[in-house]
Amino acid sequence: MVHAEAAPLREEEIQGLLATIRAGDFERGQGKRTVRSPREDYFTAITERVMLARKLRVVVDAGNGVAGTFAPELLRRLGCEVTELYCESDGTFPKPSARSRDGRERTRPRGQGCGDPGDVGIAYDGDADRMGVIDDRGRRHERRPDSSPSSRAIFSPVTRAAEVVFDVKSSQALADDIRAHGGKPTMWKTGHSHLKQKMRDDHILLGGEVSGHMFFGENWYGVDDGILASCKFLELASQTGGSISASSTPFPISSRRRSSRPPAPTTRSSPWSTELARSSSDATRPSTSTGCASSFPRAGASCGPRTPTRT
Repeated sequence: MVHAEAAPLREEEIQGLLATIRAGDFERGQGKRTVRSPREDYFTAITERVMLARKLRVVVDAGNGVAGTFAPELLRRLGCEVTELYCESDGTFPKPSARSRDGRERTRPRGQGCGDPGDVGIAYDGDADRMGVIDDRGRRHERRPDSSPSSRAIFSPVTRAAEVVFDVKSSQALADDIRAHGGKPTMWKTGHSHLKQKMRDDHILLGGEVSGHMFFGENWYGVDDGILASCKFLELASQTGGSISASSTPFPISSRRRSSRPPAPTTRSSPWSTELARSSSDATRPSTSTGCASSFPRAGASCGPRTPTRT
């Protein structure tokens, strides 16, 4: 997954792998197994690419996930003063992680329960491919790239005259903000494998999903990495002379309805997508990369298939 030519399997490739397994058509030969920890290699790769201009006090909430094994030590190596919350890895997840929807984790990282308010709080989800920010005033910044000043801070240096790709579920506010910063917004299919392949095919430097995953192609491997995202955010935050809250420009606030997932054929020509595309005009800028998404003067709508998860 993390070398220059690595790419995750897409749907058709997964089906091909299933066919290979069923047919028993495996390559055979002699090999060897090597055990090696990626920890130091990962730390070195990031510390060579990220440099903080000043020391920041950071409260890290790993939610008992894998980030606790890496993030606190890495941030200390970058020069941060780190206070740890729930950084003991525990697969039962006794505390809500940054993936939880109840909002409890979003108020913890500023220092609740540890006696240290810090300059900024960083929370990670269980597998550390997403992160959230709590500023020094206790304001939470959403994980989604279509509503996050922290994401905007990472976008801004890259998006000047550059292309940024995001998934079809993101709001129009994201596309408008990328254009406002001189970038070119590109809407694409939801799913990490689709976005990573799009970034490789078109040499795109930055991507994101409404779920909060951010993909880095600039001097990196085009993968989603919440720890790297937090390091880049802290690097940019350290370059300002004031507080995190003062340097965070408010993102346009929009209303968002909860999505509905009625049963439907998992094909791109589902009746809802077809009808939305038919009724959309050129003025609504319809996108049909996955299903259909349309933007209106005061609203937007998207409709498309979602492959069911089987366990």
